[in-house]
Amino acid sequence: MSVQSKINEFRLIVREAYENDQESFDEDLIELMQTNDWIVERYLERRKTVQGGAEMLINTMKFRNNLGISKISDVNFPAEYFKMGIAFDYTKDKQGNDVLYIRYRFHRKIKELDMIWRQFVLYQMDKVDKKSNRQGMAIIVDLNNIGMDNMDMDYARWGMAAFGNYCPASLNYVLIYNLPRMMNTVWNLVKPLLPKDLAHLMKFCSGDEIFDYVDKENLPKFLGGDCRLNHFLVPEGCQPLAEFGRQKVRLRFTMMLKACREIFEIQNTIVKWNVGL
Repeated sequence: MSVQSKINEFRLIVREAYENDQESFDEDLIELMQTNDWIVERYLERRKTVQGGAEMLINTMKFRNNLGISKISDVNFPAEYFKMGIAFDYTKDKQGNDVLYIRYRFHRKIKELDMIWRQFVLYQMDKVDKKSNRQGMAIIVDLNNIGMDNMDMDYARWGMAAFGNYCPASLNYVLIYNLPRMMNTVWNLVKPLLPKDLAHLMKFCSGDEIFDYVDKENLPKFLGGDCRLNHFLVPEGCQPLAEFGRQKVRLRFTMMLKACREIFEIQNTIVKWNVGL
């Protein structure tokens, strides 16, 4: 079977699944799949078979849709996430990849913010992926100055599973910078979750070795670079965390109130119907 025949069959499988359950799919990736052969080829390469690659893309679309990645924007996140530089796009690496930097020292295991944190990291990843026109990106995870407060096995497992099953097809490598000894145990526990075909994407370095990946003039200051581009800018419209939290509570209360009203109306209708009998 020719490559083009495989691509056509791949699209038919995904399209059929989409037609049967449109609400569960990410619309952006559906459109991209229809027009971009390279994206399809990357999924075929990952799973080696048409059926396997198509199923992986289907799962990726559902995963993204569940987190609303294509429907959110900067204003859906607290201003502090940008002000601290938790995860941000910066200059290119030596290979010409667009780079997403993630600073793990800012992560805390806070139940109320857990989903927002995960959504933010994936959202920023998607922005970099789009910026590169899905042609090549890299992720650099900075583990400088992390301590026990940053340890979160649930997040580590989720991150590895998400990376292994739903990472962008254009991801060329993930560089772990300055892995401390105390994190070796965590790495050994989550490493088995990484599919074997992605193991080659994981890179590790420390100190000046990072200059093998990014030129000093393009590297952020906190990693020993000379680049002074501001990566702490807060997009217009982002609310402070306190106000962001209040809005979330109000929204949750409004949704609960709406649900209660609907239940009340249903019960009221049933009562009237029974009385009518």
